[in-house]
Amino acid sequence: MRILSTARDYYDRSLALAPGQDDAIQYLRTRRELAPMPDTLHVLMREVSRAWPCAPVETRRGSIELAPFLVAFCGKLHRGIHARHTRRGEAADSEVRLFYGWDELEAWAGQDRIAAASAPERRRRAASDRFAQAWLAAQGTLELNQFLIGEGIVILTCFEAGERYWIGSGAQAKGIYPGGAYRVVVDDTLGPLGFGQVFDATLAFQEIEMYVSGTVAEAAPPPLVLSEKDRIAQHGFDKWSFRRPPGSGKST
Repeated sequence: MRILSTARDYYDRSLALAPGQDDAIQYLRTRRELAPMPDTLHVLMREVSRAWPCAPVETRRGSIELAPFLVAFCGKLHRGIHARHTRRGEAADSEVRLFYGWDELEAWAGQDRIAAASAPERRRRAASDRFAQAWLAAQGTLELNQFLIGEGIVILTCFEAGERYWIGSGAQAKGIYPGGAYRVVVDDTLGPLGFGQVFDATLAFQEIEMYVSGTVAEAAPPPLVLSEKDRIAQHGFDKWSFRRPPGSGKST
């Protein structure tokens, strides 16, 4: 498979490692925003936004705020949690991580948590954890999967759009855009989103190759086959272009 793109992603290196490449299979990877948001995705994220507990959870040195995001990859939906840890005091800063599983999120957040001091705080923390676990465990929707396959979309990401936060910290930080309305991007770069947690480079490349050459190709409409009559008309001719119409007689 050939990947045609001006940007690099983490699985591109598998091109050089995979033997026997079929150059007839091509993936034109063009990063672009998708607006307006597909109806099925809009309904899903709107319902999540209404129910999601927005209040941050207090920690020893600051607070942690969680928000949902989506990565659609090769026709399958992968849910994640965007976690922002804001620290107070002399070393005040923010650290942002993306998680695709509850155990990893809980291990990271639990390092700095403290026992909830009040009943409202305990309820807020329980609600945040409950929604995060339910979101990560939920399955994709058939309507959204059909939309992705029908449109031939290999990669689609959906984050809250707003202030630019950072994944990681220091020189290794990467930018994303949470906070507010949702921002949908087709053929987004997955490396900065930590998608290697879900598929390593080789497996991601293989999944794309199978999806592009199989699922998307099979879902594409069959090529239009023109009849001989239609091909003649397409070039501006008719049935009398090379024959004399009846009754016209010979020219003198």
